[in-house]
Amino acid sequence: MKKGLLSPGAVLEASVAGAGTYSATVLPDGYIEYAGASYKTPSGAGAAVKETAAGRSLAPKEKATDAWQFWRAWISRRLRSSSVTRAQRPPRSTFAPTWY
Repeated sequence: MKKGLLSPGAVLEASVAGAGTYSATVLPDGYIEYAGASYKTPSGAGAAVKETAAGRSLAPKEKATDAWQFWRAWISRRLRSSSVTRAQRPPRSTFAPTWY
């Protein structure tokens, strides 16, 4: 967010095979909102999406999520993979959440 790759209100999308497409929103504080709950990391939000898609609680190994591969974001009017955005992200800072 700080380098302008994602802005508050940005919509993230994830497709889960056989279960459809899910969306989450980037909040002003950098958290991710999905289904009315806030998550500190995109991986945490991704785990919640996986549980929703499965319709049940999942074991930790089942809900482990590589957020860079899981989420896509609308950037410059194009739906881009987070892995593409990751290549553009600035070096990690101790003052910012590690995911953006």
